[in-house]
Amino acid sequence: MNQILAFAILGLGSGAIAAGLAIGIVTTAGSTGAVNFGYAAMVMWAPFVFDELTKTGRLVLPVGTIDIGPTSVMTALVLGVAVAVVVSLATYWLVFRPLRRTSVLAQTVASIGVLLCMQAWVALRFGTDPRVVGNVLPNEPLAIGSVVVPRDRLFLALAVVVLGMLVAAYFHFTKAGLATRAASQDEVGVQLAGLSPSRLNALVWVIAGFAGGLILILAAPTRSLTPTSYTLMIVPAMAVALLARFRSITVACLGGLALGVVQSLLTYTSTQTWWPKWAAAGMVDAAPFILVVVALAINGRHLPGRGEGASSAMPPVSRDSLGGRATALLTMMFLVALMVSGGSLRFAVITTMIMAIMSLSLVVITGFVGQISLAPVALAGVAGFVLSAVERRTALRFPVSPIVAIAAAAAVGFLVSLPALRIRGTQLAIVTLAGAVTAEQFVFRNPQLSPPAGNLISNPRLFGIDLGIRSGSSLARIQFGLLVLVLLVASLLGVRFLIRSSFGATLLAIRSDERAAASVGIHVARTKMAAFTISAALAGLAGVLIGYSRGQLSADSFTVFAGLSVLTFTFLGGITSIEGAVFAGVLAPLGLAYFAASRFLHLGENYQLVAGLALVVSVLANPEGMSAQNRLLASRIKTRLSRGTGQVGTSDA
Repeated sequence: MNQILAFAILGLGSGAIAAGLAIGIVTTAGSTGAVNFGYAAMVMWAPFVFDELTKTGRLVLPVGTIDIGPTSVMTALVLGVAVAVVVSLATYWLVFRPLRRTSVLAQTVASIGVLLCMQAWVALRFGTDPRVVGNVLPNEPLAIGSVVVPRDRLFLALAVVVLGMLVAAYFHFTKAGLATRAASQDEVGVQLAGLSPSRLNALVWVIAGFAGGLILILAAPTRSLTPTSYTLMIVPAMAVALLARFRSITVACLGGLALGVVQSLLTYTSTQTWWPKWAAAGMVDAAPFILVVVALAINGRHLPGRGEGASSAMPPVSRDSLGGRATALLTMMFLVALMVSGGSLRFAVITTMIMAIMSLSLVVITGFVGQISLAPVALAGVAGFVLSAVERRTALRFPVSPIVAIAAAAAVGFLVSLPALRIRGTQLAIVTLAGAVTAEQFVFRNPQLSPPAGNLISNPRLFGIDLGIRSGSSLARIQFGLLVLVLLVASLLGVRFLIRSSFGATLLAIRSDERAAASVGIHVARTKMAAFTISAALAGLAGVLIGYSRGQLSADSFTVFAGLSVLTFTFLGGITSIEGAVFAGVLAPLGLAYFAASRFLHLGENYQLVAGLALVVSVLANPEGMSAQNRLLASRIKTRLSRGTGQVGTSDA
């Protein structure tokens, strides 16, 4: 019993982080309506600045460094929190305020751009090596029977509770807080009262930056400080915020602490002899996903309320994109690129085609159906790991083994569609993000499910012909490139047929308004499940090809950040158009744009930062994505060509 109590107290450390971040998420979402996936990455400047000040006396800012000499803990804490506040305020004014009346998709993608940008920025400024942060709170040992735990966990829990009470009091008892709540319902009424909704919201983002920055500094000694680990703390925080329905600060605070305790108790339970070994790894990361599913089961609805399902602000879909001539031209371009290139350049061409197939899965589920999913890369990972397992444990080989792997991904995609029957928009993005983290930690990085020797995959062979990407000293063989090209063209034509069919019209009807679609006899649930299954099959095909292109898979091929990158590049390319998927493949990591940027611009590790900035700027300039710009350009070209044809005809007459 003493050990259980000790682990419960230890869990208050991670629980305080989840609660503090959830308070900030609920605060900003309640005022501006935007759910910020980049919030944890945004406020993690605070502990990094604090740690650098206490150790070196250097104030490292997002731009520039000030050497202020030996710094006390309190001064470092104040400056660290101040930097987080400034970053939070700047993010509101530069990103979220201009997007306040755009679609949920645009706001979600912009927040993911902030996440990627901030993570890369912090890594460039402070490095990626783990840091051990000094204590701010009293850390004397506390004896509980025969078990000793650090006392700072109790102070952390107290601090986050007090912080939650202060933030709640601001919204319920101050004039500015009450006005902010009123502005979230009626901005015009607040303006008529002589108050500025923008300034009120800016004050809320200051509070969010302060709350998140302070809690992260206080809790930093309880865990290793790295840009990646703190960025991923957004997952449990989002789970708690979802449980609080993005409204209740009290639920966010207590729910975060409770989640931390549950995670710590799961860690203790997984060490027991009776606990199955295959479930020992990743259970802590699975807890937020389970919480999300429970919260959605309680709060979700099969159909949105009146007007909630409409998505008129989302980018329009063109059902005539990428016709036969365009497909033939694209095929010839890739074919020539494969023939004239070699080595790393040909590998970039192959990767571009594979990632185009991956992006097609998002075009189907997000562009055509309006469901914001962050799971395609995780589904690709399922296919890749199943492919390796099938070939390792059975005699099945190409083309049967990849078909089995793709079917497995499609089956998992079908399961992912079940929560989507009750949720949509940001909620679905949260549950798929939590699911992707669970898949990475519980499956891909599980030593009981992934062999220590690696997930080896043999070269595909058909009729005795070796279609593998490498053979002996020959790398990036054209045979594999041709295989990928054939599958890419088949996928492009298949998706084009899908959107032009009656089923495609059904998808667009659901995307436009689920309630209206149901009123005319469309089976919304069945159609959603079919769309998720098709999207997952495309992601599975990409995962199989990634496996063949690597020869040996690891969890690093299917990380959560890779999934976020796919969404960002697909949005940049045009998430509602088939050709947008091809453009996304060009932009994807290890694709042609990455190859050119690394070879000629020497971006290297700066590519993620540049990509994140480009994404945010693109969303600000084109909230509908590049699809609209591509269609406008195509329309102008067609207009000029038709005018030219008309002039020639008149002259001949």
